[in-house]
Parts: sequence; C-alpha cells; structure tokens
Amino acid sequence: MMQKSLGEKLFDVFNITFLVLLSVVSLYPLLFVFFASLSDPSYVAQLRGLMLFPKGLTFDAYLRVFDNPLIGSAYFNTLFYVIVGTTVNILLTSLGA
Repeated sequence: MMQKSLGEKLFDVFNITFLVLLSVVSLYPLLFVFFASLSDPSYVAQLRGLMLFPKGLTFDAYLRVFDNPLIGSAYFNTLFYVIVGTTVNILLTSLGA
C-alpha cells in the first residue's frame, strides 16, 4: 500500500471536516423540529439558541394532529399520489427507454 502524500492527507482532513459540518448543518433543522414537536410549547416559544433535546416531554402535538378528522383523507391523498405518480412515472419512462 502506498503512503499518501501531504497534499492527499490535507485533502482528506478538509473533506472529512467539510462533510461532517455539512451533515450537522443539514440534520439539525430536522432534529429541531422533532424535538420541538415533543417539547412543551411554552418552552419552545421562549427558546433562544440551540435545542439539543426535548424539554418538558409531551405528546400533545401528535394527539392534536390525530384528533383532526381530516388527517385520514390527507394521508389517503398522499398515498394515492405516491402510488399513482410512481406507477405513471415508471410506465412512461419504460416506454421512452
């Protein structure tokens, strides 16, 4: 196995650092929304800064969503568009190939 040159080592360090930072910047908004959905709303409203874990664990937001009578039809519409859209896309792509 050949040893890496100094330039290759520096490139690897830069690449790994950049990709880790990019991953953190990309994943934190998703984690924030998830943690906020599990946290006490009054805590989230007055929050300044980062949220690294849920505060005042509560499932009230999810209970309110599933209490909505329209959630079933919305979920059906989502599944319908995904299934029909994927089927049509595959069919048309196959015809064009």
